[in-house]
Amino acid sequence: MIKPPFNSSKNYGFGRAALNAAKRALKRAKGRRFGTLASHTDRFSKFWYWAKTKHKVADLSDINMEIIYNYAGYLRQRIERNQLKITYGHNLLSSVNVVYSCLGQEHRIFIKPSKALGRRQRIRTKPPRLDSEGLQTVFDDMVAEGFEREQICLELSDTFGLRRREACLLNCRLSVRQALRLGKVRITKGTKGGRGTNNRVQRWVEVDESGLQLLLRASSIQGKEENLVPIDLSLIQFFRRIRVARQRFLSPAGLGHQQDRRAAYACRKFKNLAGVSAPVFGKEEVVEKNLLESSTATLTAELGHGRKEVLSSYIGSLAKLKREDNDEHALIFRFLGCART
Repeated sequence: MIKPPFNSSKNYGFGRAALNAAKRALKRAKGRRFGTLASHTDRFSKFWYWAKTKHKVADLSDINMEIIYNYAGYLRQRIERNQLKITYGHNLLSSVNVVYSCLGQEHRIFIKPSKALGRRQRIRTKPPRLDSEGLQTVFDDMVAEGFEREQICLELSDTFGLRRREACLLNCRLSVRQALRLGKVRITKGTKGGRGTNNRVQRWVEVDESGLQLLLRASSIQGKEENLVPIDLSLIQFFRRIRVARQRFLSPAGLGHQQDRRAAYACRKFKNLAGVSAPVFGKEEVVEKNLLESSTATLTAELGHGRKEVLSSYIGSLAKLKREDNDEHALIFRFLGCART
């Protein structure tokens, strides 16, 4: 049981104002990582305002499972009317679960989003732009306008498939040494859920000659610092500068978000591994079954995910690919140009 920080009868002892109490509980249980705290606080506030309006609640302890199920029904209606994406609906319910867990009430308040709203759809339907010349022009413009560090972080996402936090916290000097010695770099800082930070599950990304040149340039920009975050900025402030740079340069050029650069990496890597275009490009491709399995396993690991189904959000639905019979005799006959009898 979590011990509340205040001697108060309100909101499970976390203070008089419900949203402030929820934020305090999140801070105590989850630490002060900006993205997580801000996201859960914002999503929980949407639930709380809905509950106050619809059910006249005044305290966090007034919430019961009937109210939670009603909220899930409200979200489901909005999803059916195309007013809300199912992924965001899942996130809204998950934040309610998280806050009540931090309040020590997980035994009383918990709902499974997939059962309440249905399964998420994680399939990319719009292909990312792979125009390297156009991208390089935009990167050159960013550097000319004084966004050198922001540009290098975006290019790291495009070249190695790194998330924004991973790119910002990458120690490029160390990565250069790893690339020269091993031909690959290990991603340990800023990973989602701490993946790759221990020896049991390591995350490595292969580096070719162009990738090595990028790391050398990034190492020069990094200088004596531990990563690419400027010494006079916090990580949050640097995130904001990257967002400004992306909105000013990438979006007008049709190059999307930083996540789209990560998807571009995934599509290029998939073609390199499997020998066929990513399914999001809509081509009718045939791929050998075992090769597809090994390719998706490799790419899933390099992107820092533990589940292959998440890959569809980067490269499109794998169900669109035709699996080729990998029977050894069939392959021999096909190689010899003979028909099987």
